[in-house]
Amino acid sequence: NELDKFNLKSEQLNQVREYLESLELSDEELDSIINWYNNQGPEELNEKDVEILDDEIGIDDSMDFNEDIDDDIDSIPSEETDIDLQDLQANYADTLSDRVSDPVKITSHTNTFNVDGLKITANGTFGDIKVGDDGKVTSYDANASVSFTASANADKATEQVKKFIEAYNKLVEEVNTHVTTKPAKGYDPLTTEQEDEMTEKEIEKWNEKAKQGILYNDNEVRDLAFEFHGMMNDIMNAGIKYSDLESIGITLSSDHADGGQLSFDEDKFRKAMETDAEKVERIMSGSEDNTGFGAVINKQVTPYATRYASRNGNSYGRLVEVAGSEKLSATKQKNQIYDKIKEYKSELDKWKDKLQMERDRYIKQFSNLETLINSMNTQSSYLSSLSY
Repeated sequence: NELDKFNLKSEQLNQVREYLESLELSDEELDSIINWYNNQGPEELNEKDVEILDDEIGIDDSMDFNEDIDDDIDSIPSEETDIDLQDLQANYADTLSDRVSDPVKITSHTNTFNVDGLKITANGTFGDIKVGDDGKVTSYDANASVSFTASANADKATEQVKKFIEAYNKLVEEVNTHVTTKPAKGYDPLTTEQEDEMTEKEIEKWNEKAKQGILYNDNEVRDLAFEFHGMMNDIMNAGIKYSDLESIGITLSSDHADGGQLSFDEDKFRKAMETDAEKVERIMSGSEDNTGFGAVINKQVTPYATRYASRNGNSYGRLVEVAGSEKLSATKQKNQIYDKIKEYKSELDKWKDKLQMERDRYIKQFSNLETLINSMNTQSSYLSSLSY
């Protein structure tokens, strides 16, 4: 298997396999990715590798293949990329995660590197740093050191959260609409004969009406709708106070009929980012006291819609199991609806065979009857002729 060429552990290979299958890449594209990874990438994937790769390669939180990164494939660097990822990992991956204040050696073939998610570009030499055989800094000139401060990009963060909530509300609206819309009466699927008597526009309108309410009160969609209705309760149960969410501009919509949509105050969120970014981080990303706003939503939605079995107890989301996914070719012909259609077709073929058998039987019977009638008519004519 081409995927076995990856220098990965078995569990990581499964994640890679699931992701690449969802992309439906050609063999040439797959070989290109494999060659890039084995030549440039670290031997193992972990959270720190993601931070290292994030800025230099352009793949955002995707090296564990737990997110959609279709658009990121184009960002994979060519062989000319000159980044010593192994050195970066070996020299500071573990140390940086502890966020200590002691000097740390960073090795890179470029003057731009990533430290705990912070992109740094060095424009000169400084500090007279000496490093021991173990790779640790032994001495440096503090007077020649460089200090800098960093602040959160409030506008970018606000825009990202706005997009997320808009996408979330769109999904909630669509699910709520499907599960509450009743079927239109009198709009059964058209037969071929009926379509022959109608224009294309009439057929289109009819089929649109016939599909209305097809998911009305469907078990899986209804359960997902209930999850959205109760999402705010799940968020608060995870340790996030509603007052804290309100303080950064995120509240529950006042319209109960909208299915549990969220309201977002951009100005309030931007101000919170500018005045207390750490609080926003605790609410959105989680802390020791709470799971995190995004993580809670992801946890509640994953059992229904994930295309990654590794994130859901080795099974796809319930909706994918029922209907399959266009982005996961393995499920197109392996889902409950497809199996049910095959079952109906098989049953239909059986009845067609039975119908043909009955038709043949009746034709044979009527043919025999016709033969007997013709024989009787012949005999009747003969007898009639004798009377004269």
